[in-house]
Amino acid sequence: MTKYIFSKPRSSFVRIFVTILILLVVLGNAVFWYMVQPTDSNDKNGVFIEVVKNENGSAIIDKLKKENLIRSVMVFKFYSKITGKSNAFKPGYYKFYHSEDMFKVAGKLFSGSVYTMTVTIPEGYTILDIANKLEDTKVVKKAEFLDKVKDMEHWKNKYKFLSDWKATSLEGFLFPDTYDVVASDDVSDNMIDMMLQNFARKGLPLFTNIKEPMKVLTMASIVERESVLEKEKPVIASVFYNRIKRKIPLQSCATVDYALGKHTINRALTIEETKTPSPYNTYLHKGLPPAPIANPGVGSIVAALKPDETRYLFFVAKGDGTSIFSATEREHINAMKKTTLK
Repeated sequence: MTKYIFSKPRSSFVRIFVTILILLVVLGNAVFWYMVQPTDSNDKNGVFIEVVKNENGSAIIDKLKKENLIRSVMVFKFYSKITGKSNAFKPGYYKFYHSEDMFKVAGKLFSGSVYTMTVTIPEGYTILDIANKLEDTKVVKKAEFLDKVKDMEHWKNKYKFLSDWKATSLEGFLFPDTYDVVASDDVSDNMIDMMLQNFARKGLPLFTNIKEPMKVLTMASIVERESVLEKEKPVIASVFYNRIKRKIPLQSCATVDYALGKHTINRALTIEETKTPSPYNTYLHKGLPPAPIANPGVGSIVAALKPDETRYLFFVAKGDGTSIFSATEREHINAMKKTTLK
């Protein structure tokens, strides 16, 4: 009797099925691996994406796709779901690069690695200078920052020393330093907060037991704008205090610069500029201007608090960062002749 064995075709079917399955897995892995790769490995510029608070996850992923930061919306959603992060994107401004793979992009969103900028505000910058710097470095729009700075009622309520000092502006209080700024909707508020907190920490203690701190801060701002070398600051402060004692106008070019809303560095003021009608023009008005003309650092504040004891009433810049100080007008005229001959 003939026996038939049917296991061979079944065995072939299993082998074929397993082979196809393996090929599908390999192909699937290859496709998935391709989909998570960077869209442009040579990108060095990057793009900014804003994630709004409570924004829908799908909308955020669509933004990423629109900016060509990911290859597949479906793969990104799948990865977000299996990691349990589909609705865990943290709000803020992010900087992504096309050279980053999908895992890197997702990791930033999951961890809240918002873009942080480092900006340095030099000593002697005015509010307008700061606004320009922040716009130039793409931290915040100039107009937005200036609008926030003007809200004195808000800042006085938040910082008692502003009310105590009867401050009419934040000029003088925005402490110069290097700041790490986190990109966000309220970056202007955050920046101002950091500078005022820095003033409260580093500047305010210097004014302990000072009867008229606003006047000292105003003097410090003039010294900051008139000086180049740290060692000359106490001497320059003494010149201005000596002129106030003798009721001689300060005739500070820096105060006229402020009145004009511009800088005249590297050139002398014109006669017409010294006649600029402004309470800040110390060619026209004796004593200190009504408020600070810049934001001074610790060195200038200390100089205004502890000026050198001198008889100097004049000084002229030599052009190399140093100055020639004089006690009499004749000495001053001779000093100016020396500087013009160079």
